[in-house]
Amino acid sequence: MDTPQATAELLSHCAERLAEPGVDAVLGPATDGGWWVLGLRDPLAATALHGVPMSTAETGDRTLDALRAAGLRVALAEPLTDVDTAAEAVAVAAQVPGSRFARAVAELTLRCPEVSV
Repeated sequence: MDTPQATAELLSHCAERLAEPGVDAVLGPATDGGWWVLGLRDPLAATALHGVPMSTAETGDRTLDALRAAGLRVALAEPLTDVDTAAEAVAVAAQVPGSRFARAVAELTLRCPEVSV
């Protein structure tokens, strides 16, 4: 998973939101324009994403538009930074000190100083 700062509590909150009346989907935007979580009350609603390009700076907005165009009521989760680059790994590791992820990033930056951007 490329969002190691997503906690069990945060995921539980997303699930709770999805169980609320009037919510058909929960979408967690990523700071790079994508998304880090998508929960759907009805898994068949995922067909709304057909044609939405993934892994682009517009994926999150286009996903939200597609879900709403399909008539789904979407609750938004908090935005998170997903890890696609060394700089993002260092930044996210700082958000989760003491985690396995932070330890792995620290070890890597010790062996490869050019990573610690």
